[in-house]
Amino acid sequence: MQIGESFSPYKMFVGAFIPTAILANPDLRPSAKLVYGRLCQYAGKDGYAFPKQETLAQECGLAPRSIQAPLDELVKIGLIRVIRPEGKNRLMHKSNRYEFLWHSMFDDSTENCGSECASERSPASASERNPTEENHIEENHDNTCEHPKKPDARIPKFIKWFCDRFQEERGSRYLVRNGKDQKLVMTLLLGLSLDDLQGRASAMFEDKWWHDKASIQTLYSNINKFIAPPTIDYKDGF
Repeated sequence: MQIGESFSPYKMFVGAFIPTAILANPDLRPSAKLVYGRLCQYAGKDGYAFPKQETLAQECGLAPRSIQAPLDELVKIGLIRVIRPEGKNRLMHKSNRYEFLWHSMFDDSTENCGSECASERSPASASERNPTEENHIEENHDNTCEHPKKPDARIPKFIKWFCDRFQEERGSRYLVRNGKDQKLVMTLLLGLSLDDLQGRASAMFEDKWWHDKASIQTLYSNINKFIAPPTIDYKDGF
């Protein structure tokens, strides 16, 4: 892509997530909003984030000495709590831990959106998070509220079938990669029927070259190489 060329930003970038309620709050300075969003990106599934202040300042484009002001503002308004290291952790120069606090502005936001809307969900909802490392998650946030879609029942059905077939063919258990395999199957089922996908998976297992490489990832990456055997309809004879 050339500089100056038009492009679609839809799911193009990874970055920090700033809840709409905070983004639209006129009482918060822009730097505080930016710091809150970056803290959210650091948060682990236990709800804590502990980046170094120098790192936080650098990643928010702020001078090291100016990072304290937005942090103090977030504490004052009641959006975060700073837990300072004590005892051995203090001697080891461990970073502060930041705890996120629920605020009334979030209630207003969710009431306006509706109890089942998903537009205010945070990227910290990912099932596997390591709070000691920076976590980037692709996000695209619509301005409108959308009700969550019902899970596609074909996804677990196919994965169970695949595991059974793998056990039958290989004599060992298939290790499902939670989250990733489901996403791959979901993508495949957008363009294929369940029967067609099972047929292509069967073709993979029956191919001598692919038999020992069989996995959902392999199926996904080479889906066009596997042709499901045709279904013969005997109603009209041969």
